[in-house]
Amino acid sequence: MPETDLGENARFDYLSVPVSISRDVLDERSPVRLSRTCQFWCGVGFACFHAIGIAGCSWLPFGDAHRNQVSQELNEQARVSEEKGNLRQATESLTRAASVDRSDVASRVNLARLHREAGHTDQAIATLREIVELTPDDARTWYELGELEYSRGNNLAANECLELALRYNPRMIPALMLKGELEEKRLFDKQALEFYHRVLALDPGQVRAMFKIARIQLRQDEPIRAALLLRTICQCRGASEAEIAEARWLLGLAYGQQLRWEDATNSLQIALELFDQPLPGELYYLAYAQYRSGQRYDAAQTGRRILRDAPDHAPARQLLAAATEDDASIQRVAYPGNSPPAARVPIAPPGWEAAGAPR
Repeated sequence: MPETDLGENARFDYLSVPVSISRDVLDERSPVRLSRTCQFWCGVGFACFHAIGIAGCSWLPFGDAHRNQVSQELNEQARVSEEKGNLRQATESLTRAASVDRSDVASRVNLARLHREAGHTDQAIATLREIVELTPDDARTWYELGELEYSRGNNLAANECLELALRYNPRMIPALMLKGELEEKRLFDKQALEFYHRVLALDPGQVRAMFKIARIQLRQDEPIRAALLLRTICQCRGASEAEIAEARWLLGLAYGQQLRWEDATNSLQIALELFDQPLPGELYYLAYAQYRSGQRYDAAQTGRRILRDAPDHAPARQLLAAATEDDASIQRVAYPGNSPPAARVPIAPPGWEAAGAPR
């Protein structure tokens, strides 16, 4: 059979070869001759390419869908295990779910919660770190991470986390409160007050923020401003009995700083009646206020009560001696076998040192 010149076209597109050319000639002379294996794989490739074009790459999400299904099944197993009280099995299921789907935030949120409840702080922090890598603008997770770092004493890391939490949600009250506590711990009372006041601007009835502010004001010798907040707590319907007792106690301290001894006595008495078991140091505030308000008999009674529980409480002994200096029989009870101290002036309790010497 005569040779046929394929021309330059044969070098580039074997599909354009004239039909009249025999297969033998094509096999023998064409520069683009393909082996049967190569032709097969080219066909497969062309079919795949065509399928992708038609289906719009519908096969690509298959792996994600499978991982999501496995993760959901493991999450359900964890939920059932937790309801049955098997927290260890629940934790293992969530750990597997998180490893199967690297983008599964829900599994990690529940896993961090279980770690926290079990007291596994390091694991909880590690899991929360994974969450913020996936969702860096999640203010709640940044707050929880800061809370854990703060509980471990990592104040620098806690501060960074809380600042990020407040960047993404400036109105998050728990983060504002914890940021205020952190500033207090760093002895930055001014900055702490700013955060507590931001809380009250968002929630005027936030009792905990009022307490924080009042305590700082008492430390800064601003009892009038502190008393205003404390009276508000006492009148707050949403305050618990324990909170009212605490507010009454601090209010008594504020009155003492103002030399309002009768008011201090009344407020402290109400608070101590609400306390389960008043400590000797707490009772001494009442005894001192009673003494300063002229209620010497009541002061002596409170002094004896202190000494029954704490016989070595020197300030109570001194106050009792001052309150009963004209009653020798009471002095013998107060100081069996010993002489009363020469100084009969009661010692002011902490916070009231600037109130001046009693008359």
